[in-house]
Amino acid sequence: MLDTEKISDQFIAELPYLLGYEPKESVVAFWLHADSTMSFAQRADISDVSNDMENFVTVGDHNPRSAALILIYSDKKPSELWDFALKLGDTIEDNEVTVYDILKVNGLEYSTFFLPRDDLDTQEVVAVDATVLSKVQDRYKDRSVGSDRKSLMAEYECAGDNYQYYNEHKDETISNEDAVSNFIAAYESLPYYAVRELAPLAIYLHNIQVRDEVIIQINSLDREGIDTALRLASYVLRVTPKEHSAPIYTVTALMAWLKGNGALANMLIDTALETTPDYNLAILIKVALANGMNPSYWRETINVL
Repeated sequence: MLDTEKISDQFIAELPYLLGYEPKESVVAFWLHADSTMSFAQRADISDVSNDMENFVTVGDHNPRSAALILIYSDKKPSELWDFALKLGDTIEDNEVTVYDILKVNGLEYSTFFLPRDDLDTQEVVAVDATVLSKVQDRYKDRSVGSDRKSLMAEYECAGDNYQYYNEHKDETISNEDAVSNFIAAYESLPYYAVRELAPLAIYLHNIQVRDEVIIQINSLDREGIDTALRLASYVLRVTPKEHSAPIYTVTALMAWLKGNGALANMLIDTALETTPDYNLAILIKVALANGMNPSYWRETINVL
């Protein structure tokens, strides 16, 4: 039988960020298959699942499912979610899917409060921990997700020593077209760049028209292109005073999201909102991340503009 006590705290805590949202009143399903493979995740609001459990159980992956591991991310006490968990477990089993376990997760702490029935002891063990580990390693290669948040952000921190270059250009006037052209020129010139020349790029992004045109340009990039754009953004961030960094942090978060790096996107967008809590684009992207929106939907939306 699946031993949930052996599921790593690290993976339980980090999975929402890998998927691109914050763990907030969410239900995540891991659908386990007879061949010991796993459908990585399905996510929905607790309120939506409460109103339509049948849809949550049946939607999504059509591959035959033999078992389920359910994670419930909530600030509520386990006792307050007990009835909901039991009902969800019964609904899953009514669809001929075995419930291995339902876990209540809160930050790095989690506790089991819905236990499998005794007859599940005969079920084949599915190595969820190993499966998740392989997927995490595939996505992040040899980087440790749990200990890597600070090092992930290390490339995207403002550096006070370079603020002078920002201040030199802050009163500069330039046409929107030229501003966008300068972004493209800086992108195409990497890795050859001068910090002094990159400083104005952060200033240009305070112009919403320039920012939105840059976003449209980013939307057309493939994965390798976004890697290059992220490298450019990291250079620009180093010359941007923290109090003026919301636009560049927001655009950088968008790049990370489009690349599929939900962990980095969440951290970048949180930093943007720390500096400017009412920055509308950052709020929009944060909502998209929190609700598990697929980046492809964003791309499709931007493509029709």
